[in-house]
Amino acid sequence: MTTDDEPQCAPTQPKPGAGLGNAAMVLGMVATVGSIYFLVLAVGMANESAGRWVEGTSDDTGHLLGIVGCVGAMLAITDVAGLVLGLLALTKPHPSKGPAIAGIVLCGLWLLVGVVVLLARA
Repeated sequence: MTTDDEPQCAPTQPKPGAGLGNAAMVLGMVATVGSIYFLVLAVGMANESAGRWVEGTSDDTGHLLGIVGCVGAMLAITDVAGLVLGLLALTKPHPSKGPAIAGIVLCGLWLLVGVVVLLARA
């Protein structure tokens, strides 16, 4: 219970750029988990496809390839969005730039891995 003699705390205003850095970091973590899952799924599909080729049987996996392609595109969009948000957060006058840098590093890393994988498969 407060009385009129006690000083009241003023409500604090959110610092500009803090939300952008946090969003970049969260998108970086989502991209990390999604990319690892995507790579495991792609390697598993490649190994299964190679086994079917050796056995001489074939299965229509076109719908699975379409799903994998859509997931890869969504992860690329997530990486680009996290990279942009992290760079925007770095331009804001905010003392804590750690989440923005973490988001930039994670999103940049997985975007680079995706480009290398695409170029290696071409």
